[in-house]
Amino acid sequence: METHPDIIFHVGLEKTGTTFLQQSVFPNFKNIHYVRKRNFRYIDDIVAKHPDKKIFLSHEFGRHDFYPKIKKFAEKYPHAKTIIVFRHHDEWIASYYRFLVKRGLKENFNEFFDIENNQGRWKIEDLYYYPEIEFLENHFFQKPLVLFHDDLKHEPKKFIEQIANYAGIKDMNPISYKARHKSYNDKELKFRLWVTQNTIFKEIHRQGHTKRGKLRRLYNRIIRYTTLYFAKLLPDAWINYQILVPQDQLKKIKDFYLDDWHKCIQYAQKNNPPL
Repeated sequence: METHPDIIFHVGLEKTGTTFLQQSVFPNFKNIHYVRKRNFRYIDDIVAKHPDKKIFLSHEFGRHDFYPKIKKFAEKYPHAKTIIVFRHHDEWIASYYRFLVKRGLKENFNEFFDIENNQGRWKIEDLYYYPEIEFLENHFFQKPLVLFHDDLKHEPKKFIEQIANYAGIKDMNPISYKARHKSYNDKELKFRLWVTQNTIFKEIHRQGHTKRGKLRRLYNRIIRYTTLYFAKLLPDAWINYQILVPQDQLKKIKDFYLDDWHKCIQYAQKNNPPL
């Protein structure tokens, strides 16, 4: 009888608690071989070396590599179970925009995501969630476990139990619920954005894995965190009063994607295994 590797694949989307899960939760699952994201590229060798072990892997995907990388993975491991976490569209795009500003993005929010005219860097079609569920359904034999960031925030123990139940994990070490990432306030991020837009201190985005790439990453971190620290020292009156993320735009985004959000919730209610 043909056998298949027992693989659980957390399809990590940015700004949905992925780092917390990767650092604080998954390593504490017992009786599995946990593959950290830096080792994702070695998955074939890992599976070959651990044929009788449950393999649990987590990898973070962006909008450009979600579909091609998962398709490539599914061609080899279609029997894998997949897990995906979603966050309210307006909350997600606001959090992701703030993250990119910290990393040196120069566009204002409406230039980054334009819900009215679709002229932003991110397009309206990039923010739909339900097609990602359909993609997982179509490329793997088992239905994905669909979870929500709100539940991770408000009911983390139940959230983690759902993952363990779906993955067939019976035991785990104690888990710390301490946040992993420091959040920066609007004052700090607005100054960061001003520096990127108006000075020569811009991050270098093409880095690579060479020695030059390492130096560029070091340069980026120096620019980034020096700017954010210096912003703390500035009087509030020196920072312009332009709103970093306009609330009226977030309301329009939430309303626009409401049907997509409800479809995701209905899918989870119908298909997620009961605890």
